[in-house]
Amino acid sequence: MIVVSMTSWTKRIRFVGKSIYYFLTNQTVKPDKFYLYLAEEEFPNKEKDLPLDLIFVLKHFEVILKWVPKNTYCHKRHEVFKEHYKDYVIFIDDDSFYDNDLIEQCLSYHKKQNQCDKLVINYVPYERHKFINKIDYYPQFISTNDIPDIMNAYCGQSCVCPNSYPMEVFNYIEERDKYSPLCDEI
Repeated sequence: MIVVSMTSWTKRIRFVGKSIYYFLTNQTVKPDKFYLYLAEEEFPNKEKDLPLDLIFVLKHFEVILKWVPKNTYCHKRHEVFKEHYKDYVIFIDDDSFYDNDLIEQCLSYHKKQNQCDKLVINYVPYERHKFINKIDYYPQFISTNDIPDIMNAYCGQSCVCPNSYPMEVFNYIEERDKYSPLCDEI
């Protein structure tokens, strides 16, 4: 199964409907499930606090909206592994647009690696992050001539292959929130 996991927050929520719509209508390989994680503390009225275009996209594309009580920033999207450890999980950010064959390329690259365990494909390394006119932009996914960076890291621009996520991290939430509340690379 192919699963996409995304999170957002109050300052970017107005762009999320368009971001999800663009992703789902343009991918050459469609995900089986798409999750959006939001924090109840940021949206106390839940769906009533969300933009209408996002509500439309959630319903029309069967995006699964998951509410978590506390804002754990980017870590919210890791909750997906509690249900999808044995699946391909692709993290996407709410402020990025991706090549139309992102999922296809991730699956292809994993297949070339003989389906090895513990494979994480970082398809847009953070060092290529650009800041233009107060808006974060990431360059598009690797071209066909590039080889994605393979790192033992989990970041917002990753495909985590089946059975790869270290589930024991859920035993250390307090430490994570203390030492790295904003960064899921750690």
